[in-house]
Amino acid sequence: MALQITKQHPAAQLPSENILVIKREAILGSQAWQGLKAGDCADYMELINAHKEFLPRPHMETNPRYKQVIPYLIFKHDDRYFLMQRQSQASEQRLKNKYSLGIGGHIRQEDLVDSASIFDWARREFHEEVEYRGSLSIKPIGVLNDDSNDVQFA
Repeated sequence: MALQITKQHPAAQLPSENILVIKREAILGSQAWQGLKAGDCADYMELINAHKEFLPRPHMETNPRYKQVIPYLIFKHDDRYFLMQRQSQASEQRLKNKYSLGIGGHIRQEDLVDSASIFDWARREFHEEVEYRGSLSIKPIGVLNDDSNDVQFA
């Protein structure tokens, strides 16, 4: 699993909900990188837990001072990877018909109740999106930052 830290994008027609964000400088420092920073996520998890805020999504979508923390699962089964295409009726214009190698989404404050972790949330999100009856193990692989465009899907 990679934690995807997305670039901010237009807030057109987004639902009003408070989502997990962290100030850009707190998570990326003064020298942001581009792409996947592979390795242990423990330091980033500590930063997120120490500096997390839950702020209105429409404001965060257009505020470059914040990064949205989005757990992103890449599902591999029998040497094959899960790939999905968003429907043309997707609620967010920028995601319509786009392909995604993984499964993820914004985290709301209510998603992390009863000592639930970001990894617990990722597991729940996976089971909401994918009908899979086998055992599931989550292995963090790194932190992803993509400031090259507003949408991280190819």
